[in-house]
Amino acid sequence: MKYSISVSDTCVTVVFEGQLRAIDLIFMNQDPLYRESIAGKKVLFMDFSAISGSELTPADIQGLMLLGKLDSQKAKNLHLVILITFGETDAMQNLCEQIFGDSSWQVTLCTSRGEALKLL
Repeated sequence: MKYSISVSDTCVTVVFEGQLRAIDLIFMNQDPLYRESIAGKKVLFMDFSAISGSELTPADIQGLMLLGKLDSQKAKNLHLVILITFGETDAMQNLCEQIFGDSSWQVTLCTSRGEALKLL
């Protein structure tokens, strides 16, 4: 999996390509550019629409979201917009609400680029 990070005044965009694997997402979460970029931003846009496939299990997804929740303790009041075109969107939305429900982050799951771009 490859990812690219771009930063504007208010938004950090992370675009993923290729085969999605848990270890790659863990490395991305530890990337200094990612860690520094989310500080002080209003929106974090994670675009998974170019993923060719996923090796993530439901347990991987839950664990990665819990890892992301640690970010919410450092980067307050962020709007996390996730664009996915694979998987069970209802189950993902429920999991996002459970994990991030008591954090300062607002999480929105989108299934189309147009829907996501309206939020940015």
